[in-house]
Amino acid sequence: MRQLTLDIRAHQEPSLETFIPGDNIDAWTRAGALMDTKSFESLYLWGPAGCGRTHLLRATAQAAQTHGRPALYLDAGHWPQTLSLANGGLLAVDDVHSLPADAQHQLFTLWNAARFTGLALLIAGSAPPADLPLREDLRTRIAQALVYQLRPLADDDLARAIRAEANRRGMDLTHEMSAYLLRHCRRELPVLMGVLDALDEASLTLRRLPSLSLLREILNPAQSRPGPR
Repeated sequence: MRQLTLDIRAHQEPSLETFIPGDNIDAWTRAGALMDTKSFESLYLWGPAGCGRTHLLRATAQAAQTHGRPALYLDAGHWPQTLSLANGGLLAVDDVHSLPADAQHQLFTLWNAARFTGLALLIAGSAPPADLPLREDLRTRIAQALVYQLRPLADDDLARAIRAEANRRGMDLTHEMSAYLLRHCRRELPVLMGVLDALDEASLTLRRLPSLSLLREILNPAQSRPGPR
C-alpha cells in the first residue's frame, strides 16, 4: 500500500454550513452576521491550529460575496503590495500573528478608516491580543474588537462530522472506524477529512469496500507490506 497524502481537498471550498461549531457557536454566529452589508463589527478569533480559524474566515468571506457584499480573504503569508477595498466591504485576515511590518502598517491604517468606509473586519490569530507579536497600536485595535477564543472540537463532534461526510460520499464509516481514526490521527478536522480522501481513493483503486482493515493499511502502510521471505 503506497503512502497517501493526508490533507484537506483543495477543491472543497469551506462554507458556513459545513463549519462544525461545537463550543464555538457564538463565534460562528457573529462571524456569519458579517455577510450582511449593514454589519460593521470588528471580530478577532484566536485558537490553536486545527480549531477552524481558516475555515470560518474563508467561509464568511465567501458567504458575504454570495450575499452581495464585497469581501476579501487574505493570509498573512500572501499579503499584496497594494490593497484596494470597496467601501462597505469585508476584510478577513488570517494568521495575523505572522504579518510583516509593512502589512501591519496597512492593516492599522485600514482599521482606523473602517468606520468612515463601512469596512467590517474579521481577523484571526494564534494567541489572545495581548500576546500577539505585533506593533503595539495594532494590538490595541485588535483588543478593542469582539474577541472569541475558538476551541478545538470535542471527540464526539469530530466523530459526527467525519461520519456525516462519509455518508455524503456514500461510504459506511462505522463507529469502530471513526474511533480508530481519532486514536491514530491528529484530532484536527482537515487531517481527518484528508484520511477520508485517502480511504475513498484506496477503496476505488483497490475495488475494496471501506473497512477498518483498509483504514489500518492506509494509516500504517509499513505494517501492511509482506515481510521478507
